[in-house]
Amino acid sequence: MPLAGLKYKKLIGKLQTENYFQTPADVIVFRKGNLAIAVKGDTKETIASSTDHAEVIQAAINYLKSQGGGKLFIASGDYLLNKPLVIKQGGIILYGGGATRLISNGSNIISIEYEEGTGGIAFITITDMRLDGGNNNVRAITNENSPGDAWTRDIIIERLQIVNLNGSDAIGIYLEGPERVRIRDCFINEVKKGIAFKSAPGYAGGNIWIENNYIGIYDQPDAVGIEHVVDVDGNSRHIIILNNHILGSTEYSETGVRIAHLAGGEISYIKILNNRFEHVDKPILFEGTVRYSHIVANTIAQWKSGDIKLISLPQKSAGTVIAHNYIEGASGNTGIHSDIWESPKNIIFGNIFRNVEKPIEIPRPQFAIIKNNINYLTENSGVATLSGDGSTTDFLIGEHGLSPSITDPSKVIVKVTPASPDAIAASPCVGYLSDEEPDGVYESIRVKFASAPASGTDNVKVVWEVEYIG
Repeated sequence: MPLAGLKYKKLIGKLQTENYFQTPADVIVFRKGNLAIAVKGDTKETIASSTDHAEVIQAAINYLKSQGGGKLFIASGDYLLNKPLVIKQGGIILYGGGATRLISNGSNIISIEYEEGTGGIAFITITDMRLDGGNNNVRAITNENSPGDAWTRDIIIERLQIVNLNGSDAIGIYLEGPERVRIRDCFINEVKKGIAFKSAPGYAGGNIWIENNYIGIYDQPDAVGIEHVVDVDGNSRHIIILNNHILGSTEYSETGVRIAHLAGGEISYIKILNNRFEHVDKPILFEGTVRYSHIVANTIAQWKSGDIKLISLPQKSAGTVIAHNYIEGASGNTGIHSDIWESPKNIIFGNIFRNVEKPIEIPRPQFAIIKNNINYLTENSGVATLSGDGSTTDFLIGEHGLSPSITDPSKVIVKVTPASPDAIAASPCVGYLSDEEPDGVYESIRVKFASAPASGTDNVKVVWEVEYIG
């Protein structure tokens, strides 16, 4: 039955022309007094009207399901939900007016559920609203109630505020079997997990883009900002995590980004770019087999002391590039850590370490190219001025200044070039590492001439270069 009265028609006309959406919605839900009212966008015919806001919005979703999909606009206002809003049809766009707030009364807020035998669900967009957990242990968006052996594909989630989700299972966005998922421009605060993906049987997931989100995981012990876990055989590829800010606390232990393959297969082509991790004691954690990944231009600011690994890499990590990151830690921290690297072709280049006790800790650094990192020297050079006495051929230049503790001198290339007439006359000369303590650590450089340089003061000048080659 059409809504009675010119006032309602004017209201619907206003909602249809507000600039929150590009084209008129197929269904509009709005508040009037204690009521939520759903109407068709074209005829203004009432679909549902009730003080049970969840029933009204669900009726609007069900109507779109009967039409094979469509656009649902939920106008600004508060909507109290005593049960989840269930989306079982692909091709649905659910969006608000910016000040639209869906408030949980103890249940999950939006549940994406595909039906048995359909293979999965695709083409869902959720945007421009606030999802409020009401301080309950709930999930804002989830597909946990769907059949396990299926995918969730072509999902766009953007411009959401997700807040007040408290408890051990409180997750902002949780999807199993994700494929071609984009989450961007969301504010997710005070949650156990901000964004969590998990494989489904037969679907490892992949092609995920997470961009421009703020995720606050403070006040939640063992919380995680962004997580992708694969526990089925198969490969997961192409994950981009870009321009996010993940904030932890000084009180609890949190993980910023966790990428884990716990079964047979690998996760590959991961890009973690230009993110900020603040007060997060495990900013980047990789587990299992992870290949061809880039961790570039991130800022890590972590001030908890203790045995904390800021970037932790798996045993098998071929093709990993860690470059141009700013990594600030505290006493006892390790900047970049791996237990054992079994695969070659890893690059650690151009990173800045500050207040990190062990900038790089890799037991088998021969599997990496490590160059040009600030406060972790793998190359060094200088000029030494010595004094000849006419009989001495072997001189101590001084400490080489390399960051790795050198216990095997064959891992360092030493080059010494004579640079004064008396040094040139006594050459050829050769440079080598020396354990001057002696304590098993080769911390110094010496130079040996073929003949003794002439006697004099500061008459023997050499240029020295060292390079750690692992």
